[in-house]
Amino acid sequence: MDELEEINNKLYMPTHHEKAIISKYESNMNFALSVHKNGFHNMGYWADGPESFDSASKALFDFVVSSLEDDAKECVLDVGAGFGATTISLSDEHKCKNVFGIDVSYSQVEYARKRHEKIGANNNVYFQQMSATEMQFDDDVFDSVIAIDCAIHFNDRVKFLDEANRVLKKGGYLIIADACVNKIPSSYFKRSVVKALLKMWCVPESNVYGISDYRNKIIETGFETIVENSIADKVWRPASEFVMSNKFKDFVLESNDLGKYYLLKAMFKYLNKGYEEGLLDFVIYKARKI
Repeated sequence: MDELEEINNKLYMPTHHEKAIISKYESNMNFALSVHKNGFHNMGYWADGPESFDSASKALFDFVVSSLEDDAKECVLDVGAGFGATTISLSDEHKCKNVFGIDVSYSQVEYARKRHEKIGANNNVYFQQMSATEMQFDDDVFDSVIAIDCAIHFNDRVKFLDEANRVLKKGGYLIIADACVNKIPSSYFKRSVVKALLKMWCVPESNVYGISDYRNKIIETGFETIVENSIADKVWRPASEFVMSNKFKDFVLESNDLGKYYLLKAMFKYLNKGYEEGLLDFVIYKARKI
């Protein structure tokens, strides 16, 4: 992987939007790690009644990557690698030969590197601070590109799809698990709430569209869609119910950060309401580069 050594010497200059994402995630990093102790940081897959964000987040990751064929494991890109658990697991548990994890947050990339060193994982795992919409890779490098619960933040998602197509080899796989904001409500109050949540969540309004439009954008970018699976009923309501539970409250009290707890509780209340009103979805796509 000589190309990866060259990338380490390239300077990453975040955009204004990426700076907002970095600020959001780095300011909440300690709290996030107190909730996601195993390093799998996503909304979770709550189908079998997991009792923590740790187990639900790992369940979403396992559910998504279970469809990864053996011939797509030679060189894998993990986009939005966060704390590094997904990237490391792709190597150790799912036997991918070379795995590269990228994230816009330098602090998270450094945490992932230290996590990798601490647990003594395989030497075929690499981490780099990098934009998902302007990757520093040559064309036709990867057999698979995986993005779990992150693409909704990219400015914008179509640029990421273009980049994923560029760096994938012909016949390579793109696997995405992503939240979808289907629309912005017309009523003043609901529109104001949704726009406030979009800003807080660092979601560009250009990423507001439903799963049928999402599928069309994937196809227009040069992929053929193999799988489209909405798992919204296994994400929004059960995640919200868990956040509202006394079990989660008792867990958060140990972290001594009640401010973030009440903010998270309010956010999930609106997320669940958005799901119930048809404003939110959560979808998995598997597509192949034509």
